[in-house]
Amino acid sequence: MTEQPDTPEPKRRDQLTEEASAWFAKMRGPDAPVHRPAFDTWLARGALHRSAYNRVGEIFAMGRFLAEEKASDARMRDVRRSRRALIAIAATLLVGIMASGAWVMFALQKSGNGNGDHIDLVQAARPGPLQLATLLGEIRTVRLEDGSLVTLDSDSLLIAMFDRSHRSLRLERGRVRFSVAHEQRPFTVTAGSGTVTAHGTKFDISIDRSRAVTVTLIEGAVDVSKTGIERATVTTTKRLKPGEMVSYSPATPIVPITRLAGDAGVAITDWTSAMMSYDQAPLATVIADANARSPVPIRLSSPLLGERRVSGTFRVNDTDKIADRLASLFDLTVDRSNPAEIVLHQR
Repeated sequence: MTEQPDTPEPKRRDQLTEEASAWFAKMRGPDAPVHRPAFDTWLARGALHRSAYNRVGEIFAMGRFLAEEKASDARMRDVRRSRRALIAIAATLLVGIMASGAWVMFALQKSGNGNGDHIDLVQAARPGPLQLATLLGEIRTVRLEDGSLVTLDSDSLLIAMFDRSHRSLRLERGRVRFSVAHEQRPFTVTAGSGTVTAHGTKFDISIDRSRAVTVTLIEGAVDVSKTGIERATVTTTKRLKPGEMVSYSPATPIVPITRLAGDAGVAITDWTSAMMSYDQAPLATVIADANARSPVPIRLSSPLLGERRVSGTFRVNDTDKIADRLASLFDLTVDRSNPAEIVLHQR
């Protein structure tokens, strides 16, 4: 079967970029309250819409930074003229994005683990809260202004605000790994109905659609705090050791600490590389993991295929490649005639 050209996804991203740019301009204008209901409806359509809007915001923020640099070099004296200049530069950047349909990353990049990964360097000059987001299937590592590293899993949103005395972050959705730089300012992450305070450490936080939160400690120590349900003034705090995990939700307290590994080490799947290992897992489980990380899902032509057992390690953030590998393992055919999905058939 002839493979179809892979064009629908770029078209969709281009369209979302244009829509996000238009909404960004409206919501920064004097008529923002009038547009708010329609904007909220557009934003609620899905993670791709939210991610596109966040990326446009990052581009605008960097446009402001570049404009300030230009103003300094030219020694502009009139503050109002400087503001008009930076807005013009940011607008030019946005127009360029809409014209080309390209996703521009205004950050320095350096080579990563050899698999095409990279680290985005975020400058301290970025004004206001920093919003970091990932698309389905995207895993993104960012170095924050204090030197800390955050790795966002597929379809995640993290907001960070640093000042002279605090490093405050909020996880809105998805999963993030934090590798915290040592310094005097406290590093706290709000997730759902609780707060995690790091003590120079490495840990994961995930939040699901029901707002249930899971905190897993890899190195160092963290304090997990949550205000009680019945008595709002009582806060429970649990300190984790490496290899321990706790969970909580808006309607439940912090559950007892779960030990994930022995004292000798931490047996935690390295999701940051999108590699997952399976031992006699149902084929349907592998496909479900892959579909959760990709905008183009895999579908089995028969539910019976999903009962087949799989062992091995797979990169689960690319359904196109994993479909080919599964087809080779189980002697299946791959049908890409519909750009919106990949179908696996029995031969």
